[in-house]
Amino acid sequence: MFRTIAGKSTFQRTLFDWPIAVFLLTVCIGYWASYDKVAAWNKAWLIVLAVLLYYALSAQPRQNLIWVSIIFFLVGISVSVFFFLTHDFSQTPGRLALWWLHTRPQYGWRAIYHSYVSGVLVITMLVASYGIWQIRTFLLSRHSVLLRLLFVSGLGIVMGAFLLTSSRGIWLALAAALGIWILWKVITSSRFSAIRRLKSVFPFIILIYLAMLIFLVYIGPGGPDYSSEQNVYGSNTRSELFLRGVFVLEDVPILGGGLNSFPGLYSQYMLGIPIFYFSNSYNLFLDVAIEQGMVGGLILILLYFGSVWCLSKTIVTTQSAEIRSFSWLSLFTLVVVIIHGMLYDYLYNGMGVILLLFPLGVSMIGILNASGENSRPVRIPASGLEQNNAKVISVSVFAVSTVLITLLVTNFNRVRAIWYANLGVIEMAQVELAGFPTDKWAESAILPDLETAEASFRSAFNFDPINRTANHRLGLIAMLRRDFDSAVEYLEFAHHQTPEHRGIIKALGYCYVWLGDIDRAQMFLSEIPEAAHELDVYDWWWSDRGRDDLSANAALMGSRLESATSQP
Repeated sequence: MFRTIAGKSTFQRTLFDWPIAVFLLTVCIGYWASYDKVAAWNKAWLIVLAVLLYYALSAQPRQNLIWVSIIFFLVGISVSVFFFLTHDFSQTPGRLALWWLHTRPQYGWRAIYHSYVSGVLVITMLVASYGIWQIRTFLLSRHSVLLRLLFVSGLGIVMGAFLLTSSRGIWLALAAALGIWILWKVITSSRFSAIRRLKSVFPFIILIYLAMLIFLVYIGPGGPDYSSEQNVYGSNTRSELFLRGVFVLEDVPILGGGLNSFPGLYSQYMLGIPIFYFSNSYNLFLDVAIEQGMVGGLILILLYFGSVWCLSKTIVTTQSAEIRSFSWLSLFTLVVVIIHGMLYDYLYNGMGVILLLFPLGVSMIGILNASGENSRPVRIPASGLEQNNAKVISVSVFAVSTVLITLLVTNFNRVRAIWYANLGVIEMAQVELAGFPTDKWAESAILPDLETAEASFRSAFNFDPINRTANHRLGLIAMLRRDFDSAVEYLEFAHHQTPEHRGIIKALGYCYVWLGDIDRAQMFLSEIPEAAHELDVYDWWWSDRGRDDLSANAALMGSRLESATSQP
């Protein structure tokens, strides 16, 4: 408000204003697309708060760095206290844990997943460590005994919570951050004079280093996997969940599936179940892309990796030891979020969304203060080096735009098919997933409400007959209509495009059951562990609706699967 009165822009201008504006636009589209408007509205406001926090942090002068650190130290303490008040310690060994579980106040609050707690603690305490180090002399003085006691107590609470919640994922992220510091020390060491010339390309080295780590995390051998105790619907390893998440993204690449839409889209169309299973894909950037479209996901990647680039340049060029120290901590925070965010999504889930852009905001403090731009809007620099960088960026943008336009022109019908398929997915979800999770299968009564979605899928099919999303969803609508012959035709096309898609495999198997082709059905349903139990329910369900023929098919298929399962 005071900036507006003084005739300045409402927010401190930063390097990422336009990308953030586009990101907010995808948030608006995500709200429109969502099947759960209440949850989407809440998430949209949390994202807006995250943007406001980003601008509030980026506007801080270097004189406020200690206060910023202290504030986030208090945030870390608050999260730790919340953890101790809500975590289920029944499985924690030791009498002290059981004593605390039965003695602590009971508020009925929902506990935060332990790996989310460790992630939040690390990124807040990395920033807090700057202020703690700066005021260490005051804390050690004789005149601050009470303050020292409070500080030690707070630090003990945070450390205790971290040790109880830490996992391989957070240690891997911390090791990745430490690896960057080791690279810097090697590059700048006087013992390696030949390598010191690499200092100027340190930002490139960091980006290559991060790319290699991400490759090892998700593709390389020994990448840490997450496995749920519920394994009926697959192995639930992180690699499996990521692949299935990519399949969901392929359904909604342009508009996204809507804010807070992952649980319903994943359960209903990937697993083929009407119950809640996973809240997210355990990947921050994939979740954003699924809910806000590819543009939203790519912008978040651009923001994080762009901040890594700018911070790396700041570390190389700044003459201020204070700014360099804070920039290092900010860089560690970014790296932890990038690597840990590939394993757990705690910054796009629940109240953690408020911290979605927190690492970018603290990074911008060092970037803007180092460049001397903190008191005025960011302008394109006039130095020769920066002009060359601007030219490179302009040429790159032009080249990418040219490639995209060429692809659009040469694949115009396919792009139109993707657009209509994405639109149909949104329209279908808003009907079929209303009130999700309902724990009930959709019935043919919703067919009149699916006419708009079906029209979109048929448009997509007309532009591209092999579009997997259109064939899959038209097959599901045909199943609701009890037109199993047409459903098989559509689903076979979809299965040919993506043989690993579990939702298509399951729907196709059931179609063959209802058509009486038990042998063919067994080829598909043998991959679906829950099918035997569901067929027992279908036996009653079809009989209750007067379809004794389909009830008999369900009973026969169920007995066939149970026999196959019982065989050694």
